[in-house]
Amino acid sequence: MLKFLAFFILYFTISSLAAEEPKTISVEKINSVKIIGKLGKPLHTIQKVECQIVDMSFTRAKADDGRKALLILSVDDKKLDKKVYIDLPSSTSQKDAVLNKVYKVWVYETIQAKGFPHEAFTKLKIPAMAVQRLQFSSQLIFLKEIK
Repeated sequence: MLKFLAFFILYFTISSLAAEEPKTISVEKINSVKIIGKLGKPLHTIQKVECQIVDMSFTRAKADDGRKALLILSVDDKKLDKKVYIDLPSSTSQKDAVLNKVYKVWVYETIQAKGFPHEAFTKLKIPAMAVQRLQFSSQLIFLKEIK
């Protein structure tokens, strides 16, 4: 019984350590698969979107205080099952975005990589500062407004 218990504990310890290991994917693999965006379709699919500019302060996160984003209301005339928020297009400034304004537009979704390698602080002896680690975010590219 003691051997079984020891095996059981060892098995689950190893399993939990293996589960924590981050998955890796090469750039070549990314280019050979379809990546599904927040809108539910493969990236770079042309879609008709109805969206509204909203204030993200409701999240109570310091980074979202006063930040505006797009709430996606429908995609190809279909209402979404859950709320989807996507950052404003880079061509739209936060101060120029009119809260609660609704847009109907042709768009495609892409992703943007953001972040700074923490390794630079130690390897290159760059003075440490608060930075964001590598992360990917959805971005909509507006093609044409629907009147």
